[in-house]
Amino acid sequence: KPGNISTRVTARGQVTVKRLTEWLKISQPLPVSGDIPYQLQLNLDGADSQLMVSSNLKGVAVDLPAPFGMPASQGRDSVFRMTLQGAERRYWFDYGELANFTFAAPPDKFNDGRGELFLGDGDAVLPAAKGLRIRGVLSELDIDPWKKLVSQYAGNDPGGSAKQLLSGADFKIGKLTGLGTQFDQVNLQLDRKPVAWGLQFDSQQAKGSVTLPDSKVAPIGFNLQYVKLPAVDPTVQADENAPDPLGSIDPKDIPALDIAIAQLFQGPELLGAWSLKIRPTTKGLAFSDLDLGLKGMQLKG
Repeated sequence: KPGNISTRVTARGQVTVKRLTEWLKISQPLPVSGDIPYQLQLNLDGADSQLMVSSNLKGVAVDLPAPFGMPASQGRDSVFRMTLQGAERRYWFDYGELANFTFAAPPDKFNDGRGELFLGDGDAVLPAAKGLRIRGVLSELDIDPWKKLVSQYAGNDPGGSAKQLLSGADFKIGKLTGLGTQFDQVNLQLDRKPVAWGLQFDSQQAKGSVTLPDSKVAPIGFNLQYVKLPAVDPTVQADENAPDPLGSIDPKDIPALDIAIAQLFQGPELLGAWSLKIRPTTKGLAFSDLDLGLKGMQLKG
C-alpha cells in the first residue's frame, strides 16, 4: 500500500513445547511434549500482521489415544497461524488430516476466548459465543483411554477445569466402545449446564440423556428412552473360561447412579421399564429403589 511499509521475516529453528505454551500464556496442561522443528514466516503489515509456523512435528510426542496420538519419531505435517493485531487474536491450527482448530481471544486472555476444534474430516467454524466447542465425525472411538486422559490433564476435576473453557461437544461416531459395551451409529451432544454437563445420546442400542454433575457426591443421572440388549442364543453354550467384559472394572470405582429406562429390550422382546439407584459403599455397591419390569412381572426393592 502507498506510504505503508510491510516487512516479511522467515526463519527456521526449533522450540520446546514448554517454551511455546509459556509464550502463548497457556497455563492448562497439554498432552504434548518435546522439541518442535519449525519454519516461521512473520508478516508485519499493520492490522494485517500475521505469524505462520509450519512443522512436520518430528521430535514431538502427542499423548492422545489413536489415531490422534503419536511418538516423537513419527511426525505429522501441521500448520499454526495467528494474527498479531486487533481486539482479538485469531488462531488457526491444522493437525495433518485428523483435526483442525480455530480460536479468537483477547490478548493475554486465552480463557475468555471462543473457538472450535473439529476432529475428523471437516472444518472448524468460529462460534459467536465464548468457550471452546468440539465437533467431530469419527469412524470409531474407545472411551476408556479418553477417560484416563481427562483424569490426567484435568487434575481429577474435569468439571472445574472444563468450566473455564469447554462449552460443548457434538460427535457422530460409527462405533463407540467402552466399559465392555459397543454402540453403533452414535450421535452425541454435550452441553454445559450451571452445575453439570448434559449429554444427549442416540444410537442403535440406546437413546436418552445423561446428567454429569460437577459434584463428586451427586449421582450421575441416566434417563433413557430405550436400551436394546442382544438376544440370548439358546444354541450357544456359555464358555466358563471366556473373559469377563467387566472384569477390569472395580466396583469401588463406580460412582453414584440414578438410572431410569422407559423400555428395556432383550433382542426383539420388551422386558419392561427399569429404574434403580446405585450407591458406592466401603464394601462395594448398594442397590435401592428397584422397580424392574420382567415381561409383565414387576420386581421392586
